[in-house]
Amino acid sequence: MVIAGLAFGFAGALRCQQAAAKRPTFAVASVKLDKTCERPMSRLPTVDPVTVRLSCVTVRLLIRFAYGVYSGAELHDSAPRVVGGPAWIDSDIYSVDAKPETKSTTAVMMGPMMQALLEDRFQLRVHTEPRDTPVYFLTVAEPNLKLRPAKDVDCVPRDLSHDSYAWLLRTDPEALRSAPKPCEGFHYGGPVPNGTALDLSAWTMSEFAGLLLPNYAGRPVIDNTGLKGRFDMHLEFDPRPREQKTVLLNGEEVATLSDDSTGSFGITIFTALRKQLGLELTPGTAPLDVIVVDHVERPSAN
Repeated sequence: MVIAGLAFGFAGALRCQQAAAKRPTFAVASVKLDKTCERPMSRLPTVDPVTVRLSCVTVRLLIRFAYGVYSGAELHDSAPRVVGGPAWIDSDIYSVDAKPETKSTTAVMMGPMMQALLEDRFQLRVHTEPRDTPVYFLTVAEPNLKLRPAKDVDCVPRDLSHDSYAWLLRTDPEALRSAPKPCEGFHYGGPVPNGTALDLSAWTMSEFAGLLLPNYAGRPVIDNTGLKGRFDMHLEFDPRPREQKTVLLNGEEVATLSDDSTGSFGITIFTALRKQLGLELTPGTAPLDVIVVDHVERPSAN
């Protein structure tokens, strides 16, 4: 998922560890190992004003959610890297079921409340620091772009402080029907030969680079296209891992993704972007803030 997934200005959010007593907390929370999950984020999460239910998540993903993606009312256009920590924060898969004492918002529950839960149950301690980071720069590959301006320009941008935007994490059907139509529509178009299809509606290039592409490219992606406005996009590529790929070892990239020449795989996201949209991913480095895991323990009993 979209989730899951994605440098941005979240350093201030980590100062909340110095004022943990002032943060809101869940009234009840259950954290359990889930051995029925095939892979992380293989089940959609649920967030509504009185419930947070996250299935099939690793601790590294939870840290990324709580201290980066949902560290404030805005859903940022890039996701932070989480580095360090023992191997089990990538291999152990958990389910989290939590409820606030009274109704709350996605921003509060997935940010400050989740931070407090991690620090209490996992004894988590983190800090941020800038690091020269391997990235990809999203650029225009050819003069004639194959991008389509968005059909729906009246969509509502992301705002996690508003309950109606909790559709992002599958809120209840009634709230979904009454909510305004959001931007950044995402739909799996189904299987295609040697791959899958993605249909995206009303995305800016910054959102596309920061929120979606890192999930498939294996590095943070920075928008250098200079393109303004929102676009509808259709992509067909093969997201499956192959012999040469970008992988994360304690949050660090250790290999490079390339197209397969045997015919058993379809094209990578790199080739799909170039051929289908006229965009290019160019490798480079950039100074980005990262979340560093200083200390973490397997969770205490519920």
